[in-house]
Amino acid sequence: MSKQELYRQLILKHYKNPVNIGLEKNNPHACLSQQKNVSCGDEITLQVTFEKNKIVNIRYELQGCSILVASASLMSIHLKNTTLEESIEQINHFLNLIENKPFDKTVLKKELHILENVTHFPGKFKCASMPWTLLLKMIQEQKNTLLNRKSFD
Repeated sequence: MSKQELYRQLILKHYKNPVNIGLEKNNPHACLSQQKNVSCGDEITLQVTFEKNKIVNIRYELQGCSILVASASLMSIHLKNTTLEESIEQINHFLNLIENKPFDKTVLKKELHILENVTHFPGKFKCASMPWTLLLKMIQEQKNTLLNRKSFD
């Protein structure tokens, strides 16, 4: 099977049956953040539950194309239960992958390598990257919160 066909199947699988979709109600420990792509109207709300230096849950709500849905679904699977540093490393390698820049293939799960085909559709880069860049922003905020708490201890 060609890489293009694998790409199409992976996108359709996660578009039709996204994993971790829907925000948790009554989770006082969850952090929320939103982002909108003004050029196409895609939007996403991420809900991340951190326990100190670890991501323990990722949920989301979104309206958008199949690439956005699949990317958010895959991200929520592969970055759940990772440390903040592991997540940052994986996010940076994923962004390099879809920007056609060098990346360490051992850092990302093989399933994510298929999204390298996004490079053939420059208009879809923002759709594929939006969940990942939003999570990166939330991780940086969590790290800042942890640093501020340490300075007061």
